Amino acid sequence: MFAATRTRAADLEVVAINATIRDNRGGLAYHEKMGFRTYRTLEAVKLQDGRPVDRILKRYPVEP
Repeated sequence: MFAATRTRAADLEVVAINATIRDNRGGLAYHEKMGFRTYRTLEAVKLQDGRPVDRILKRYPVEP
């Protein structure tokens, strides 16, 4: 599925695909394996119930 997304993004001249992942070891590892790289971390963002969690912002550069 991601291969099709990557191809379509390139066809549309998208520069990068962004992903925001909560502090989730499995999710972070998955995105890293796919080629996403961290470009920013938002620390202690409050969820609706008030719990603070880190949000890691990752970017995948789309090659033309």
